[in-house]
Amino acid sequence: MSIFTHIRTSEKNHSKVVELTRKFGFGAENVAARIALATSLASGKDMDLIKLQNSAGKQYRTTVLFGKHMETYVSMVAVKYGLHRTNKDVAKLIKMHVDDGIEMMYVSLQESPNADPFHHLAEKIELGLNHTH
Repeated sequence: MSIFTHIRTSEKNHSKVVELTRKFGFGAENVAARIALATSLASGKDMDLIKLQNSAGKQYRTTVLFGKHMETYVSMVAVKYGLHRTNKDVAKLIKMHVDDGIEMMYVSLQESPNADPFHHLAEKIELGLNHTH
């Protein structure tokens, strides 16, 4: 098991995750946060812990954020950074990837405000799948 039980976004991303959840009709903010994490990881960006933002935003219990797949998400981040999954920095890196992904999704939707959100999301998924080949 991992050694952390909560992830908290930055304050500025709390309102953005609410808007993304509403725009996409996800029903629960944790869905947008999961997609944000995957979006950031798929982008290939490396996070710099020195640039860690505040944690005054939305708090997610890891069981809610990750569901039954916590070890998968934690392991993806740990492997990316060459860390053991229980390393304290893994939680910080996950938080940073969630914040980064929220920002990426928000900016993308702001650039295409009239786009159908599901079509937009499908395009992003297809783009990500094409990067795996």
